[in-house]
This record gives sequence, C-alpha cells and structure tokens, in this order.
Amino acid sequence: MATTDVSGGRIDTVWAYLTGPSHASGMPRNLKIFNSANPSDPFNSIESFPYLVREAKRFASGSMKNDVYTIRQSFDDSELKYDNPLDVDIANELGRDLAEEFLKKRGIQREYCVFTQADGKSHHLHNHIVIINPDYYGRAISKGMSFHEIADINDEVVIAGLKANGRDIAVQQELRAKKQADDGRSIANATDNRKYGHYHTDSDSAENRQYMTNVLQHALKSATSRAEFNRYLIQRNIKINRQSSENDGGWLRKNGELKDSLSIEFDHTHMKTKTALNMTLADIDKQLAENAKTPDNERTGSGSTSVNTGLVSKSVGNHHDKMKKAKSEMSAAKVDDEAGASKLDFSNLESLPEVRSLIAYYEAEREKILARQARLRNANRNSEADALNVELDRYNILINMLEGQKAELKSKSKVISTAIERAKLNKKYNAPES
Repeated sequence: MATTDVSGGRIDTVWAYLTGPSHASGMPRNLKIFNSANPSDPFNSIESFPYLVREAKRFASGSMKNDVYTIRQSFDDSELKYDNPLDVDIANELGRDLAEEFLKKRGIQREYCVFTQADGKSHHLHNHIVIINPDYYGRAISKGMSFHEIADINDEVVIAGLKANGRDIAVQQELRAKKQADDGRSIANATDNRKYGHYHTDSDSAENRQYMTNVLQHALKSATSRAEFNRYLIQRNIKINRQSSENDGGWLRKNGELKDSLSIEFDHTHMKTKTALNMTLADIDKQLAENAKTPDNERTGSGSTSVNTGLVSKSVGNHHDKMKKAKSEMSAAKVDDEAGASKLDFSNLESLPEVRSLIAYYEAEREKILARQARLRNANRNSEADALNVELDRYNILINMLEGQKAELKSKSKVISTAIERAKLNKKYNAPES
C-alpha cells in the first residue's frame, strides 16, 4: 500500500540516517539512488548533496528550521517486490514522479534525491525523498510541505505509475477511496477551497488525544511555572501552536491578557488544553502556583500518572524509565556493530506515540553531539571531533531500530483499520432485511 509520511529536519541528521548502516544483515542500505543534481552519476555525486543544501542556506535571511523536507513513500508486496530489480527501478521512478509533481504543482524548482530501500524487518520497498527547502536565493518553500497535499499527489502518481507498468492497483485504490471518504469529514481546508481528509486512522487520532491528555495531566501536577509546563510538553514531542505576536510561551495575547487555552498538536492531531483538562489557563496558572509552594517529594504527579494510549496502558514515569534504561544500555553495550545492536530490544514499545517520543528524544541527543562536533572542527580539534563518531553511530543505530519498530506498529495499525472497515462493509451489505 503506497503510503506517505512527511517530515522536516537538518541535513546532517537526515544524511546520517539515510547513509548509515543497513537495518538488515547482508542487505545494502540503499538499493537505488537518484540525484536530480546529477542524474547521470547519482552514486558518485550523492555526497555533494549536503553541500548544495548548505550553499543554498547561506543566503537565507534569519534562522531556518528545516534544511530539507523528507517524504517516506512505502509500497506493499502486492504492488512491488524488493527482490525484483525491475520493481526497484519502478519504485525509484515513482519517488521521482512524486517529487517532480509536487514541485510542478507549487511552481518552484528545487534539487532532490530519492533513496530506494528495503532493509526493514518486512523488507517492503520504500523511498526516502529528500527535497532541499531553500532555493538558490535562500527562500524557503512557502508554507512548507503539507502531509495531506503530498498524500493526494502520491495517490495520483502511484496509481498512474503502477497501472502503466502493469502492476496491481487494487490496494492503492482502496486506500484512496477511504481517504476520499475521510475528506468529507475533514475540518481542514486547503488554499484552493478543497478539503484534505484525516489520512491517519480514527484510532490513531483517539490514541494521540489520549496521549496528550495524560501528558497534560502529569504536567499539571509536576510543573511549577508556565515555562516548565511548556517545556514538559515540548520534551514529549507535543507542539504548542502560537502566533509570533503572542507572549510568554503562547499564554498571553499581544495586549498582555491571559488567553483562555493553549492550542497543542501531536502527530497531526490538534487539541485545546481547555478541552483536555476542562480548565482555563487561569485555572492552570493557579495550580502551578500551588505546585511551587509544595515540596517535590510531596507532589502527587511525580512520575505516576497513568497514560492510556488507547491500545495499552503505559505511564509517563515508565516511559522515562525506558528512555533511561535504553540510554544506559547504549552506553554499556558496544552497539556500533551488529552484535552489540542486537542486545538492545525495543519490541516492548507497543504504542506509536511512545515510539515517536523516544525517537524525538534520541534525535535531539544526536543533534547535540553534531553541534559539539561542528564546534570542535571549527576549532581545528579534528581528532576530538572524530572521536564523537562512535557515539553518533550508536544513536543512529538506536534511531534506526526505533524507526523499524514504528513501521511495524504502523503496519499493524493499517491491517487492523482495514479489517474494521471491511467488517463494517460486510455488516452493511449482508445485514438481513427487516
């Protein structure tokens, strides 16, 4: 099932992941690479791609959060098989078609590259499409890249491409039909007045809301200030949406008055703090002030709040214990080789929010090392900078393993969702007449 995910990031982090060690022993990390900057010789020229990104970014005014945007485009075995060289070529071509169609629809020019891989646990063919954010004048892609926009374009190019190559399109047609049905329930409108549906399953949305609610409850019991409350959410990969004119972390309006609620987001699911906690920001402020008067060891929220993800019952405290345990194991074990990596096991993580949060944690830790390495190189302390590569390799392996667990959980979620939809259809059309 040709599905997509969209994310943004720093080129160093993205590049370390895409060109890092293979996830599967005996299988190459990349089966095929396309580089739009040098299509005739992509393998030998691919290392120059990060240089293009940095050159374009030099002309950007101010800070730019995302150096590149990455699209992950996945295929089902019924569509394309990893051990068929022709299917690998078709997959890579579909990745290029998706990038080209996006750039054409936006009326912009950007260099991009496509990494075709199949080294995950399921060996499903998938593409990582990396598109440079700034153009040669340093201007970013206007309004970034929308997941729903990319999903629509993906439906078009994949169905057309599979059909042209004589491949099965039944799965893709089923996915598109479900998405079109979801479009009618969407509350998000694009600039051209068409509606983009909630491409995630309803169970994902409910799971994300429950995750945010429980993190908010724990923050309410443990934080002692607005800044600490916000920091607690951000550390757990929950975004606080606010305008640049708003003050005090989004709590105050431009005129200095306290707002009624914070708008938060996790994995494309939006929520209001007032809805989740049934409290205004004024009520939350009072609770934070009370927390500040209470000694740490007497607060009830210290690592014990239950987090029901909708699939399994976890706790925020247990989540942090797992992060500490994984980091401790990473330090104790030699995980820069296959034998060491096999000692670490993330299969006990059974919910997508938990896995995504842990990935975000390790990516942040890796960013700190990359920044430290850059400072050392600028100071011509190259031997010390090179010594950090071992630690970077360890984080890359951890993130790769978590990405594999995330893909596994998402596959299970899609199977469950498809089974539920089919059961609903069977019930609808096979129900006895009254």
